[in-house]
Amino acid sequence: MILYGTATAIAFIIWALMLIDVIKSKHPKKIMWLLIIILLPLIGAVIYAIVVKLRKQEVTEEQVGEQPLEQQLSESIQPQTQEQVVEQIQQTIQI
Repeated sequence: MILYGTATAIAFIIWALMLIDVIKSKHPKKIMWLLIIILLPLIGAVIYAIVVKLRKQEVTEEQVGEQPLEQQLSESIQPQTQEQVVEQIQQTIQI
């Protein structure tokens, strides 16, 4: 009986953490993930953790090898007018 209670508590904690993560995230498919996690409690939370969290980790690892922002800006911004400077800064911010 204690084992069942412990497993249930662990499953609830995983579900709650993934639900909170979805609510706080800015994921473009936030509503879809909320429905998956609510309708398929433990399975949905595990799928979310695998798909979204591992993807975030891969993106972070890819970004580690990138140049520092200062170096990117110094190499890319060499415009002749103020309008070109503003345009390139806006493009950099959107990336």
